[in-house]
Amino acid sequence: MFSFGAPLMTVTAVGWAYLIYKSRPFNDGRGLEVINDLKSGIELGMTNFFSDGMILLLGPITNFLVGAGHTGLIGLVMSFLGATLLFPRALAMYHLPELVRANKQTPADFSEAFHFFRRILFKLLMITGVGVLLVGTIGGPLVFTEAASLNEAWAIFLLLLAITLVNQTGLPDSSRLMVKEQSHLMMRINAIAFFTFALFAIILSWLDAGLTSLLLILIGQLAVTTWRVLLLNIYARRLHYGGQVEPVYMPALR
Repeated sequence: MFSFGAPLMTVTAVGWAYLIYKSRPFNDGRGLEVINDLKSGIELGMTNFFSDGMILLLGPITNFLVGAGHTGLIGLVMSFLGATLLFPRALAMYHLPELVRANKQTPADFSEAFHFFRRILFKLLMITGVGVLLVGTIGGPLVFTEAASLNEAWAIFLLLLAITLVNQTGLPDSSRLMVKEQSHLMMRINAIAFFTFALFAIILSWLDAGLTSLLLILIGQLAVTTWRVLLLNIYARRLHYGGQVEPVYMPALR
C-alpha cells in the first residue's frame, strides 16, 4: 500500500503544482479567475468533508467501544439512510439554478424561490422520515437482532434517523450561502461543528463506557448537528436581510 501511495502522492503534488503554475495572473486576468475557481472548489470540498466527517467517525468509534457487531449495525443503518439522502440532495441540486436566477433579480423574487424550495424540501423530509420508520418497523426485528438487542438497535436507529433528518434541514440555508458566494462561511461553521463533535467523541471514547458512551456520542452528534443547522440559518438570514454577515454568537468566525 505504501509503495502505491508514494507515487500517487507524487503525481498529485505535481498536478497541483502544474495547476498553480498555469493559474498565475496573466495580463488577460484568466489566471486570477482560475485561482478563484480553485479556491471555491477547495472550500466546497472541505465543507462536504467537515459535514460528512462526523458520520465517518462513527464506524471506528463504534468498533472501539462495542465491537464489530454494532459497527455492522451502524454501517447497515447508515447505508440505508444514505440512500434516502439522494432525494433531498437531488431536490437541492434541481432548485439551485432557480435560486441563482432569482438572486439576479429582486430580493422578493429570491425570497419567493427560496421559501418555495424550503417548503418542498421539508415536506419531502417528512415523507422520507415516515417511510424510513415504516421500513424499520417492518424489517427491523428481522435484521437488528443479529447484531444487538432490539432495544439497543432501535435507540441507535432512531438517533441516526434524527441526525440525518436534522442535517438535511440545513440544505436550504447551505444553498442560500452558496448562491450568495459565502461558501467560506459555510466551511467555517462545518469545521467548528466537526471539531466540537470530534473532541466530545474522543472524551467519551476515552471513558470507555461501552454502549452508554456510544449512545451519548450519538446524542452529542444530534446536538452538534442541530447547532450547525441553526448557525447556518442565522448567518444566511443575516446575509439575506442585512446584506452582510456580522457574527454575534461566534466571535471566532470574524
